[in-house]
Amino acid sequence: DVGLCCALPFKGFGESARSAMATRYQLILSRAKEIVCCTEFYTAASMMIRNRYMVDRSGLVIAVYDGRSGGTKNTIEYAFSKDKKVWIIQAEG
Repeated sequence: DVGLCCALPFKGFGESARSAMATRYQLILSRAKEIVCCTEFYTAASMMIRNRYMVDRSGLVIAVYDGRSGGTKNTIEYAFSKDKKVWIIQAEG
């Protein structure tokens, strides 16, 4: 049994967006089996905390990565440090 768990970096993430993407985001949340807020409010570390939460609870990490430095690279490195299986899909950058 596989269900969708949405790991939000902080409470209220995405609530201020007003567009077709925001509507799609709300639809995804409405279908989630579980919604987890990884921090109470936004901080510079919120995204990293959310990414580590997801890696720590995953058996397989699938990353779309263009080779640049940043959050995706840091998350891949963290996953490797936790001996997680990682599939990297090359993104066009």
